[in-house]
Amino acid sequence: MTQEITRRETLRRGVAATSLLALIPEWATPALAQGETEVHFTDIPATFNPNNPNSPNRMLDIRKIDGPLTPKDQFFALNHFSRPAVDPASYRFEVFPGW
Repeated sequence: MTQEITRRETLRRGVAATSLLALIPEWATPALAQGETEVHFTDIPATFNPNNPNSPNRMLDIRKIDGPLTPKDQFFALNHFSRPAVDPASYRFEVFPGW
């Protein structure tokens, strides 16, 4: 005989399973990756400077990533084209009604 499970019961069981995973101690998780080795990026030359002040683009140095968040001083922007030269004195901006 099959038992039907409601969406609410499925959600309740999923939350219970997830909370059990949270109880795994931190020292046990490296054992899951036992035998793996870290591979460094080899295609970046040692003279690469991503924060060159003369460069029009700032880039993140991927060799210095140490977490899931990008610090404020390492924030970067990437442009595929150079910035257009705009004369502020003669520049006009027009907004079309209905757009």
